[in-house]
Amino acid sequence: MPKRVDPAPTSVYVRDVERRIERILPAEATGTERRIREQIRFAAHLASHRENAKWADLIESAITDLEKSFDGTTTAELADRIEDTLEPIGEAARSYTVHYIGHAHIDMNWLWDYPETVDTTYRAFDTMLDLMDEFPSFRFSQSQASTYAMMKEHAPDLYERIKERIDAGTWEVTANTWVEADKNMPTEESHVRHLLYTNDFIREEFDLASDDVRVDFEPDTFGHPQTIPKLLTEADVDYYYLGRSGGEPPAELPPDAYQGVYENFPELFWWESSDGSRVLVFNTGDLWYNGHVDPSNVTNVLDFEDESGLQDYLVTYGVGNHGGGPTREDIRTILEMNEWPIFPETTPATLHEFFETVEAESEGLPTVTEELNFFFRGCYSSQNLVKRANRRAENRLATAEAAAVIADQETDSEYPAERLEEAWRTTLFHQFHDILPGAGIHETYDHALGEHQEVETTGSMVLGRSLEDIATGFDFYQEDAPADAYEDGVPLFVFNPTGHRETSRVETVVFDYPDEWDFENVVIRDADGNDHPIQVTLTRNDVEEGGLAGVLPEPSRLTHDAVFGPDFVKLAFTARDVPAFGYEIYWLHEDPTATTDGVSVTDAEDVAILENDRYRVEVDVSAGSVRSLYDTELGREFVPENEHFGLLSVETEAPHGMSAWIRGQVIETEALNSGWKAQVIEDGPGEGAVRCTRSYGDTDLSVTIRLAAGTHTVDWTVDADWREFGGDEAGVPVLKAGFPTAVDEPTFTYDVPFGSEEREATGLDVPAVRWADVSGNDGAGVVVSNDTTYGHAGDGNELSLTLLRGSYYPDPVPEVGERRFQFSIRTHGEDFSTADATRHGFAFHRSLEVTQLIGSIDDDARREKEYVAVESNCVSIPSIKAAEREDGVIVRLEETGGMACETTLRTAWPVESATETDVLERPVDDPETVADDVKVSLEPNEVKTLLLTFE
Repeated sequence: MPKRVDPAPTSVYVRDVERRIERILPAEATGTERRIREQIRFAAHLASHRENAKWADLIESAITDLEKSFDGTTTAELADRIEDTLEPIGEAARSYTVHYIGHAHIDMNWLWDYPETVDTTYRAFDTMLDLMDEFPSFRFSQSQASTYAMMKEHAPDLYERIKERIDAGTWEVTANTWVEADKNMPTEESHVRHLLYTNDFIREEFDLASDDVRVDFEPDTFGHPQTIPKLLTEADVDYYYLGRSGGEPPAELPPDAYQGVYENFPELFWWESSDGSRVLVFNTGDLWYNGHVDPSNVTNVLDFEDESGLQDYLVTYGVGNHGGGPTREDIRTILEMNEWPIFPETTPATLHEFFETVEAESEGLPTVTEELNFFFRGCYSSQNLVKRANRRAENRLATAEAAAVIADQETDSEYPAERLEEAWRTTLFHQFHDILPGAGIHETYDHALGEHQEVETTGSMVLGRSLEDIATGFDFYQEDAPADAYEDGVPLFVFNPTGHRETSRVETVVFDYPDEWDFENVVIRDADGNDHPIQVTLTRNDVEEGGLAGVLPEPSRLTHDAVFGPDFVKLAFTARDVPAFGYEIYWLHEDPTATTDGVSVTDAEDVAILENDRYRVEVDVSAGSVRSLYDTELGREFVPENEHFGLLSVETEAPHGMSAWIRGQVIETEALNSGWKAQVIEDGPGEGAVRCTRSYGDTDLSVTIRLAAGTHTVDWTVDADWREFGGDEAGVPVLKAGFPTAVDEPTFTYDVPFGSEEREATGLDVPAVRWADVSGNDGAGVVVSNDTTYGHAGDGNELSLTLLRGSYYPDPVPEVGERRFQFSIRTHGEDFSTADATRHGFAFHRSLEVTQLIGSIDDDARREKEYVAVESNCVSIPSIKAAEREDGVIVRLEETGGMACETTLRTAWPVESATETDVLERPVDDPETVADDVKVSLEPNEVKTLLLTFE
């Protein structure tokens, strides 16, 4: 890793000069006095920097003149005389240029609510436009497409003024993302949509091409995955501005110290992804990205020259985080400094002007080839509800898009592009670097969770209607079903929204079935005619036993039906080998003679044992966790002796500031390894499940460990009615789950957007998007996916999940109430790869969808069908959607195994042409005419986007 070149300690000579002029002209001096002081000061720094003794003599003469002549008032005559004395230094001083970038840092819904965010944006932009009228040379740069969209909606007159200034070139658009979002937690597809929808917006609204906006402006983002450059370069983004470039704080900093400005990275460097894609990065370093113009900071250009060899420097100024932006005094100071002859040129500029200037002289700059993390490790697990909502939104929208594409191709239904884009934009907004990381006030999350309900509504409605449309392709009776409608059983339509065949547990509710059925004798038949067991998990009778005071069913829509409505059965079964982006029809039918293998359950005094054809799971009922996980296929135990898998623990962090952001010093850890009460709630053959309950303090906890027939995963559900409060005296209570794994020399690998990252086992929290893996030196190990937290840690042989943190600032009660966490564990042998882990993550997050078909299916109907698939196991399909700019369908492919490969993309529709595009869906080559299947070559971890048209 290249290190930043630390500037030499300020020389004794410079310190002496500064002390002498400070005695005469204090730092708060303004006007002519500031003009004298700052020029002498810069000249001294420059003389020391150039090691020029002759210049030191001139400076001494100037100071002596100042000391003799200053009588409490400073005249322009004295300033002119001192500048004449220092005139030989002026040419060297003017060889430097400081580019001043005016910017308003506007945090979305951070310590204020959404109405205030809109108002703040309006007031900041209105002020900037007034300043442009007053100062013709003033330039202003603004990121975040959402801020422009707000003004278009709420202040259209001001919006038109902004567009005029953009056309005139005085207002620079630096928006390549919808908001300045977190970079570690959103999925790869979210990153693409930030670029895509922002590019579409600025192109349509401002008539700007993608190469007109070549910078990704991310000054306050809390970390940067190594895969970002390869994504940005596809969207014509060549420059990256950041303020947190990674590293760890010096050892002398306490655990609650502000983790911000301690980078040891250079200020200007090339950042390169593994495929060789790179962007030019400016790291704002210790000057940070907001604040007022200060002439004393101009000497940083000399340190920058030491590091980079360049004489052009960048300073971003403007009051933030609550909007504001540059002030009149800032602009006057820049223009005033530019008139000083013994001083660098100071000019209002744009980010593009600066980057283009230094890029022309960038030969020899260091190259960084690693992720730029980590900051604010507490943010990976703060505010559980918004993280869960973000996960659901990303996966629901991607699933809905795929189903809508299929329905559009198979039927006369219309792809709902505008509704889906609006839902995506809402999701992207709440990925802002203070919202998704959990660093906002309580009102922030009231607003976010309310809007996420709208996203969920859109995704669910598009998905439900699309599956219904696809199902109408079968000739079955939907209304007025005849008496023999159930002759073949109750048909269930199972849809797989991933690019590979999938086997997993599904749960659904069946409302319409023969009254005479005894569900103890009901099995499910797949498309090949094989029978498998089901598991009835809830009926209306179960709810009626408890009445309204009993536990009501999930999903919540069953509440009314359970109490007042018709009979229903909630049941689970394992759908096996469902075609990729396709469906399989299953039939529920009654057959007392059917014999099916499934899960066996043994309930003893201190242990409950669940077994299927892959695993033997021993649940330690008093510890609420697994004491043995034996993989019969591998012939291997994965839980170390005397340890527990999935054991919950509660840590207490010492009281500290910025508790939502920072993981503080752990002063106490209590393993919850006793006191649990257990009950077998499902006893086979479709699945076995054990529920363990206990309390901790004022919190009620429940852990359900489940094993389904025919699956290769063990699934956990943790429910917490969390009542532990953080505070300045109590500290921060933290709920964790640990997975110690019986492997030697473990390595820890984590899912990141468009790739994976192996990281050292430091015991500190690091982010993962969908999965994390711990493997031994023989390749065997465990991969874990979860639906909520992004906070993971490797320590020794244990992979742990930080489920929630009871932080207390800025939201004093972020986690109080009911919280649910689900995770899925899969063991593996040496033949397992990151591609397998990625498929596991996709299968868990984009689960199979089940729809009941009412009626009898025609004998000629297809019992299963695959619509889009890839042959290679090392390639995933993160997205299928309608194209934005052309007619056709976008299919995005990602190589996830870290190796070059060739694969075949198959579709159910005759392909007319296949065109490779970038992530903005612009063709990068001429359309290729193909016959049905599409041959694709991918480099390691390459992302490839294809535009397909069909006959």
